Amino acid sequence: MEKKPLPEPVNPQEKERALSSIKMMSAVALFLGIGSVTVGILSLAYLGGAKYPVTALTGIWYGMSPIAFGLLGFFAAMSSDETTQKKLLNGHYVTSIIIMSMGYAWAAAIQGVVVCGGGGGEEKCGDNAEIQTALHGVLIGIIAVVYIIGVWSLSLHAIRRKVLHPEWNYRRGCCWFNK
Repeated sequence: MEKKPLPEPVNPQEKERALSSIKMMSAVALFLGIGSVTVGILSLAYLGGAKYPVTALTGIWYGMSPIAFGLLGFFAAMSSDETTQKKLLNGHYVTSIIIMSMGYAWAAAIQGVVVCGGGGGEEKCGDNAEIQTALHGVLIGIIAVVYIIGVWSLSLHAIRRKVLHPEWNYRRGCCWFNK
């Protein structure tokens, strides 16, 4: 039976810097996720009889991913137990991927701006077309910033994988993770 080599010692200062970055990006993502849910609720409140439910709910269901991302990252940075921290960091990495794959939310928010801003009428935007346009514009900005945070997170996890994910060195598979 083949023994796994012992992991390389991790520099505590380097790990603390990486966890500090994760904590900061998680706090921003948590704030933006709550903002996205708030925009979604306001969009629903200002529907004004319109038949426009899909894009009105975009802020609510999209906001769940940055909230999960923020909570996982924040708790991982605060955890002192190595096993718990490892699981939370892996979850944080996975939610980074999920955030990057949520292009439909961006498309729905852009559709809301185009339809309501282009005179979609009361049938699609209700009595409050200007407010709907503004709320969808804010949502586009929130999604753009969360995408940037997602790219930053994926890059951080990949570049600092020896510090954040030492167990990745022992996985079998493809790509540059095994090098």
